[in-house]
Amino acid sequence: MGPSADHQGPNWLGYDSSFPNPWSDIASLHMPQTIQRALYYCEYVANQDGTYAQAINRVVSYFVTEVDWTGVGDDEADNWRKFFDESLDIKNWLAVIGKDAITYGNSFFSVLPGFKRYLRCSRCHRFEAPLRAVAEARDRLKYRWSGFKFLAQCPACGHDGEMQHVDRRVFDETSCRVKRWSPHDIEILWDPFTDDTRYVWKIPEEYRRAIRKGDLFHLERAPWEVVEAVRDNQHFLFEDGFVYHMRECALAGMRNRGWGISRMLSNFRQTWYVQVLRRFNEAIALDYVMPFRLLTPAPGDKQAGTDPLTNMSAGGNVARINSMLRHRKRDPAAWHVLPFALQYQALGGEAKQLAPVELIAQGQETQLANIGIPIELWKGSLTMQTAPPAIRLFEASWSSLPHGLNGALRFLKRAVARIRNWEEPDASLVPPTHADDLTAQQAILQLMMGGQVSPTTGLRVLRLRYRDEAKKILDDQKYQAELQARSQKEMESAAQMEQMASQPGGAGPGQAQGQGGGAPADQGAQGAQGGQQPAGPQGQALQDVASSLKIDENSPITPQEMFQRADTAASQLLGMSPTQRNSELRKIKQSNPHIHPYVVERLEAKRREASNQGREAVLQQQYGGG
Repeated sequence: MGPSADHQGPNWLGYDSSFPNPWSDIASLHMPQTIQRALYYCEYVANQDGTYAQAINRVVSYFVTEVDWTGVGDDEADNWRKFFDESLDIKNWLAVIGKDAITYGNSFFSVLPGFKRYLRCSRCHRFEAPLRAVAEARDRLKYRWSGFKFLAQCPACGHDGEMQHVDRRVFDETSCRVKRWSPHDIEILWDPFTDDTRYVWKIPEEYRRAIRKGDLFHLERAPWEVVEAVRDNQHFLFEDGFVYHMRECALAGMRNRGWGISRMLSNFRQTWYVQVLRRFNEAIALDYVMPFRLLTPAPGDKQAGTDPLTNMSAGGNVARINSMLRHRKRDPAAWHVLPFALQYQALGGEAKQLAPVELIAQGQETQLANIGIPIELWKGSLTMQTAPPAIRLFEASWSSLPHGLNGALRFLKRAVARIRNWEEPDASLVPPTHADDLTAQQAILQLMMGGQVSPTTGLRVLRLRYRDEAKKILDDQKYQAELQARSQKEMESAAQMEQMASQPGGAGPGQAQGQGGGAPADQGAQGAQGGQQPAGPQGQALQDVASSLKIDENSPITPQEMFQRADTAASQLLGMSPTQRNSELRKIKQSNPHIHPYVVERLEAKRREASNQGREAVLQQQYGGG
């Protein structure tokens, strides 16, 4: 950690005793000497120093990107993506794991399999129920917790004694839980020859008390091995590979016993210096922002007898001035009279001149630079000319962070695959991209269009997934095909209705039957005259309906006139072909959107009327009905 007490003397590093040791400063006297004190120091700085906290957030947020799932089929990849995004909230977990690693220099977490605890009769083995159900029926089943044993009365055989606990795995959303372990509660067993480590959980005392007390909420969730460790008053040794340890590696000469060393410790002196400046800035704000205001009688000529300090009582003057000030607070617009003149003085108030603003800004810039954050990135003042080298230098100085996050992702993936019995895919975080990649993106897209790069690689630079886009394209094509089929069906139905309505008398089938029976031509003509008059022969030029419906803005129109025009337009549209009719309807909608709904309504009404007339005519001719 920091220099020990033996290294604080003047001869440390061979300095002559006649010169002071430049390394023996005030900050060195307060540097943490143990890993436990270092952890608390780093935690305190991260919680109290807003600059550090926000810097850590920006660093982690930059590297936590989307997860790329490969090596399995599309359906399996979608299952993994959905489970990690929705059930585990993978981005949030990777972010907090990264923050722990930067703050403490260490991050410990595990994936806990979900289970549900049941109680079973130890005698007949016929009764079995969830622990909570038995506990909630404590009056009927005489449930109690004593001597780290579950005791209850079996409703099947009547046995009143110890119940066996049975833990069964669950496979719902709670089947996997990500558990972060506090570094204050972790003890590392470290082998100095192989650097192998095992991890021990120092069970917190409040958790031990809850287990001993038999708190149902904790007994439902605590693995039985942890309960046994509490019973035996011991710590809990995790099995090998159960805990993932993400850490900041230290120099080989530091005997850190398997612990990582936070960057905050190497930046201890600068952090101390900045905090000293802030402390003095706070003192300046408390003492020098608001000036000390003073009122005194203006001195007069003592020889002429006009000096109020010699001719009047000082106590009376002070009381009179204080009364005036109190009255001014109640009524700022009031007038006040004094028998002598006053002079006003403001002492202090030079906080702006005394505040070490430039020193604090310089200290913060050095503080951020010492942990590898460009000040331009922190301020958001990067330009296109300086952004590429600054960001690349930033990524290089933090290369260990995305490496550790990818390791954490692989650990999570393996644990979930083992717990849920899924096929294990390949997973990694997508490398972050920024504006200076535009040239590379354009080159990749051109290679993709030339067939030299796969669409998956080409679209990935745009943060798009080729499989998703291909599915969306097929869905859009399917939707267009369905829409065209539905439109075609409607047009065919409208054409059939138009053909039936345009036949003389609406009796197309009856006329065909009469011609087949040798009916005279004039009889057919009379039948045509007895029915509805056709609007005109097919292909005849008709009047432009849309232009006839135009309404002059200077001449108002009543609703009755609008309805009559719509009825007339509908009659004209019935005589057109479906293509002409649709074209005229579009023109009407564009030129006069207010009358368009009435035209459509009257058109449908006339179609229904023609259809009904056609059916009645057919029934009358074929069956003679009236």
